[in-house]
This record gives sequence, C-alpha cells and structure tokens, in this order.
Amino acid sequence: MWVGMAMMPLFFLGFGVFAHFIPPPSPHASAAAIAQIFAGNRTGIRVGMFISTAAGALLAFLFAVIATQLSRIEGPHRTLTYVQLISGACTVLEFILPPLFWQNAAFRATRAAATVQTLNDLAWLPFLGITGTLIAQQIVIAIAILRDPRANPVMPRWVGYANLWAALGIVPASFVVFFHSGPLGWNGALAWWLVLVDFFIWMCVMAYGLNSAINHQAREEVDGSAEPDLATLAAEVAALRSELQATRDPEGIRTR
Repeated sequence: MWVGMAMMPLFFLGFGVFAHFIPPPSPHASAAAIAQIFAGNRTGIRVGMFISTAAGALLAFLFAVIATQLSRIEGPHRTLTYVQLISGACTVLEFILPPLFWQNAAFRATRAAATVQTLNDLAWLPFLGITGTLIAQQIVIAIAILRDPRANPVMPRWVGYANLWAALGIVPASFVVFFHSGPLGWNGALAWWLVLVDFFIWMCVMAYGLNSAINHQAREEVDGSAEPDLATLAAEVAALRSELQATRDPEGIRTR
C-alpha cells in the first residue's frame, strides 16, 4: 500500500518541480508560446516526465491492494473486484502514456512550434479528459464497501461515501476537450485544481481505509480465522439449498 502511496510525492517531484507543469500552461497559448516553454526547460521536462512515468506505475501496487480487500468483502463472486482491477490498470496507463507525448515534444530541439503544440495537446487532453476509468473505480469501491454485510466491515462505511464524492469531483475534467480557457480549461479551477485536490484527498482516504482493512485482516489471522458472518453464511446456505433443489433428477435423487 505504501509503495502505491509513494506515487504522489514522486509525481509531484517530476511533474511540478522538474517539468514546471504545476500550474499547467494555458490551452489558449499560441504554438510559439508552447514551443518556448519546451525550449526553455527541455532537460527539466524530460527528467520530470521520466520520474512521472515511474511514479504512475506505482499506482498498480495500490490498486492491487484495493482489489485484495474488495475480494474479502465480495467473497467468491468478485465482479466489483474485477471491475476495479481492470479500471485501475487503465488508470495506470493514463498516468504513463501522456508523459510520453511530453517527452516526444521535448525530444528534438528542431521540432516546429505547431508540432510541439500538437504533442502538448495530445498529452493534456487525455491526461485530464479520460475520467471514466477512475470514476468507475471509485463507484465500484463505494458499492462494495456499502454492501459489506458485516457488523464490523472490512473498510469504514464513510470511505464508501467519500469515494462517491471523489467520483463526482473528477467529472469536470471530462470537459477539457471543449474549452480553451475558463474553469473547465485544462488549467482551470474545476478541471485542474479541483481534480488535483480531489485526487490527493481520495488517495489519503483510501490509504486510511486500506490501512483499516489490513489491520482488520491481521486481527482475523491472529485469531486463527474470521468469525463467521451470519448474514453472509445464511445467504450462502440459501443459495446452496436452491442449487441442490434445482439439480434433483426425476427420481428425486440429488445429482450434486
């Protein structure tokens, strides 16, 4: 879990300190202005994007831990766990691929200004504009936590509600493809700053929730086994009874 959380300081180091992409350049800036940004900090952008790409890969560790804990909640039928894991894999790619476009823009000093601007657009628009996978993650995490039938749930229920609010906070970034300026531009108050703060808070909330879940799991292992959850056990017995009833042959003999 902590390997995954290390993504945040490393990403800030590469994205903000070296590349100077916090705050982002305006989407309304001219091709010459964008080319000048890359020409003036070519080494910093290349080093920063190298660090940012490595940082984005660390999210895989965090999303794997989330999947592990969701599987404890869901039991043998792990649809939400798999949705979170697949969406998380896509989210990792969304932190890895855009920096490669920025790397490409900074790779050659002889690139035309219009080409540099195009590569910059190709990085910023998907980096912020692809929100569906992260929103899907947050929603399925919320559903799984809120459906946990245990009296002592794996993760606190308020973490589920916090995931719903986090998903709502990501939505404005979806509209960066329509705006060159204002709060919904990729450097705007809603599409950038709100999303940046929202993602930071979500990561902290998930760190707390996962730490609680890991401690919950550790207590179960120390006790030797988890106390049976009566609601879950009753549901499993009822399902098994229905399955056995459905598999009787004409003579009334159970085939399973």
